[in-house]
Amino acid sequence: MEAHEAVERFERSHHAAGMRGEEPSLTMRAALTVAVLAAFLAVATFLTNETVKEAIQKETRAADANSESTSFDTQTEIAQLDGTILRALSGSSDRKVAKASDVGADELERLDKHFDKASKRLDEKAHEAKSAVNDANEEHLLYEVAVVALQIGIVLASVSIIARRRFLLTGSTLAGIAGVVVLVIGVLH
Repeated sequence: MEAHEAVERFERSHHAAGMRGEEPSLTMRAALTVAVLAAFLAVATFLTNETVKEAIQKETRAADANSESTSFDTQTEIAQLDGTILRALSGSSDRKVAKASDVGADELERLDKHFDKASKRLDEKAHEAKSAVNDANEEHLLYEVAVVALQIGIVLASVSIIARRRFLLTGSTLAGIAGVVVLVIGVLH
């Protein structure tokens, strides 16, 4: 029964406002503006959250690649130091020690080249991940700007209902359009 009474009350107030002139037109347009902007706000907020997740995941990938690259760099330095020691021992008067040192130094040089290649691949991977993080952060900023513009539009439309000022509804519409445009730019980015 309460829902039926609420509908009747709405209809009475709607008809009463219609007798006063342009009031229902402004009120209805403002309410519709709020509803439309709220829908776009929901989309913008969802996309904002998704880009934050994406940026965090990409930042993690970049950090992993940097960590692995640093590990390979450390292994390369150790191999180079060990190779230097073995090269020094290859000049030993003991032929067995000299031969074993040469073989070990050659093996370390081979490993050193492998470590360098792996490190370069990981550096490229880290660079790509950092670039992707920057893109995600730019996209996030666009969505945040869209959210702010849409929120301002909703507030202005709500205030236009209370203050019964058409210029506030116009400002709301302009803020909402700006928010939607920025949102579309973010989606197309």
